[in-house]
Amino acid sequence: MIRRSVKQLLFAFGFLTVIPGLGSVKADAGASSAFFPVVGAFLGCCIFGISFVGISPLSVAVFIVIFLIIATRGIHADGILDTFDGFLSGRTKQEEILSIMKDSRVGALGFISAFCIYVLKITILYEIARYIPGAHRSLLILPPVLSRGGVGLYCRIFPPAGKGMGSSFASSIKTGHILTSFLIMELLSFRHFNVMILLLPVLILAFWVVWGIICRKKIGGFTGDTIGAGIEMTEVAGFALVFFLFVQA
Repeated sequence: MIRRSVKQLLFAFGFLTVIPGLGSVKADAGASSAFFPVVGAFLGCCIFGISFVGISPLSVAVFIVIFLIIATRGIHADGILDTFDGFLSGRTKQEEILSIMKDSRVGALGFISAFCIYVLKITILYEIARYIPGAHRSLLILPPVLSRGGVGLYCRIFPPAGKGMGSSFASSIKTGHILTSFLIMELLSFRHFNVMILLLPVLILAFWVVWGIICRKKIGGFTGDTIGAGIEMTEVAGFALVFFLFVQA
């Protein structure tokens, strides 16, 4: 049991980051989704450290965004480019949208969407770095945790758009994996008995559900690209919630 959990944890790191994992996609690969929040916590701790490196709030924000892109091999950024190239193409047939998403060429719509998302992320991080002092910046750890913690639920309640790795990944995600992921999210969110912080996982999961509904309407379900785009968008939403709920309070 412990050995299997360790393998799933290592696979989660290999799946979501540049850190080498263990093994390849197997029948129970979806079980690793239970540990996605742990991967997020690792990334969050890294950006917490980076928040003390920059010489200004703007440099902090830029360094954090660059680090996250490099640490995730740019796969989430690629997901944004492909997803919005297809979703904003004006096509209505699912097959046509999926075909555009699979095209390796970067379209203008995808580029503009990615540009807007990353500018928004830099702006929010700038405000956080500007207004949250010292050790309180540990709140930066939460958004990467929460954004990745919702992947299991997203892949469990929405169908994959087509066959392939997504289908295998989703079929092996069980209710226990989702509950484990949610428990880890809540434990990592627990801070100073603040009830509002404990609501963050629920709000982010709700965002994932809305994103899933959009994806199902557009292409019939999820793909690896929509997962990556979802992680990026929920991460931005998480940083925004941290700012508006705790900085502005």
